[in-house]
Amino acid sequence: MNELQQHKTANGSFNGPIARCVWELTLRCNALCCFCGSRAGTARAGEFDTKRCLDLAREMIDLGLEKLTLSGGEPLLSKSFFEIAKFTIARGVRADTVTNGLMIDENMAGRIADLGLSAISISLDGPEEIHDRLRGVPGSYRKVMRGAEFLDKRGVRVGTITHVNKINFPHMDRLFEDLKQSAFKIWKVQLTIPETGCADSFRERVTAEQLPAVADLIRRVQADGRLHCAGGHNIGYFGCEELTLRTRSKDGPTAWGGCAAGRRVLGMTSNGGVLGCLSLLTHDERFIEGYVTDRSLTEIWRDPNSFAYNRQFRPEQRSGFCGACRFLERCRGGCINQLAALDPEMKDNPLCLYRVESSQRPPHRTSVRRPPSAVYVVVDGLRPDYIGPGLTPNLHRLMQDGMVMNNARSSAVWTMPAVGSMLTGMAAHRLGAIKWASSWRNAKTDLFTFLANQGYATASFPFFPKRDVFARAAGAR
Repeated sequence: MNELQQHKTANGSFNGPIARCVWELTLRCNALCCFCGSRAGTARAGEFDTKRCLDLAREMIDLGLEKLTLSGGEPLLSKSFFEIAKFTIARGVRADTVTNGLMIDENMAGRIADLGLSAISISLDGPEEIHDRLRGVPGSYRKVMRGAEFLDKRGVRVGTITHVNKINFPHMDRLFEDLKQSAFKIWKVQLTIPETGCADSFRERVTAEQLPAVADLIRRVQADGRLHCAGGHNIGYFGCEELTLRTRSKDGPTAWGGCAAGRRVLGMTSNGGVLGCLSLLTHDERFIEGYVTDRSLTEIWRDPNSFAYNRQFRPEQRSGFCGACRFLERCRGGCINQLAALDPEMKDNPLCLYRVESSQRPPHRTSVRRPPSAVYVVVDGLRPDYIGPGLTPNLHRLMQDGMVMNNARSSAVWTMPAVGSMLTGMAAHRLGAIKWASSWRNAKTDLFTFLANQGYATASFPFFPKRDVFARAAGAR
């Protein structure tokens, strides 16, 4: 089921919320970055004033906005930055910002600290000579390091984002050593995505063969323990280090679930252009769904035809290795921005760790669609009124993505016969499950055996091995 089917109202409109917006407040920038996907520098014609921005922020909140990233250009050059941050934070939105750090002196650090932003990230693309070269501003590395110290002294937890490419990747270990001695606490590593029509950026992108080394860098930084490190959304997917690469929340890391552009995430340009993700500006106007000067944001977001490349995704839209991949329905081909940059027809994404680890050999796929994986969770004595996103977040996520049977009834009032009936399809007294020590001698088959006969690999994982009810099933592993 795609997002449009899942969130379609009776009148056909899309009613899913905006979980996060990345908002370009201005295209003005005081850096000259080599691989800037937005081509920042001078302001856009018709950039919105503060009043119009606040009106848009209200509309986003009405559409369910939870997180807001203030971006640019350089967001600190926007006259609206502080007003928008204060307005949204006061209304319960988690706001953060991404900056090049060139404007962060002691005074600016104090103003930022007073806002209560949930995070601030400063771009840093290598040790001193490499960063200054890629950012086009001599002395920018030292300014970034000083800016991080000013923020740290004000109690702001500051992170850095590095865009990895062929130029800076050989210097990542040196940067790691620098960061360990700095005020940075968080390091996000992502790949430089080639700009449309820019041969240099395409030539300098990381190759598929280098991906394992990028994943290994993240793993080593995590093992060191001095920096919280994770990969960006354009690194992965479903390789051996999948969970290592992902950002860890209080509930732990979550495997890649497909690009969120237009599904839960929104990008907004400084003159009202609406995209599924702001990074899609790499492709000029291709992914702009409309402008709020022509239609309201609500109309664009609710339109069932908006963001069709993602909301109406079908596995048949991919081909090659992606089209044959066992993870296709969840992965969807990875980051849309990267997919479109490497394959304009958006059929196949070569920058995939699983693909590299499979030695470039497409996995076997018959004409019959592969059956879905199944996770069967049994919780003894769980009360239905104690299940929910705030009480059992992991179970709640499984419920959202799986099948929920609201009228299920247990065949017995205690554990062993109830589980026996679930696994064998037999009533407890016919199964012979009378006492805890009873064997299931009358079972004709069980769920493990049935699934194994359908080609599944099966396994069970008991929390209390001494009372492993599953082990009574003949086919249990």
